[in-house]
Amino acid sequence: MQRFFFHVRQGDLRFEDTQGALLPDIAAAWHWAVQDARSIAGQNVLDAALEEQWMEIGDESGAVIASMPFTRALRPN
Repeated sequence: MQRFFFHVRQGDLRFEDTQGALLPDIAAAWHWAVQDARSIAGQNVLDAALEEQWMEIGDESGAVIASMPFTRALRPN
């Protein structure tokens, strides 16, 4: 298991995930990010338009290994 972090970027602001989640691989982390972005968008807690919001997946070294716009998370599979 690896620890992945799910940071939210809104324009120039970045909200850091300091806890992360233990997941088996990047595919599981991507699925987690989609669900997390849907939850955040549904709560309507961010001030920017969805087009300005991104989920960044980071690894334990602090590197961003994937990013996804919230608009992609809200599209049907």
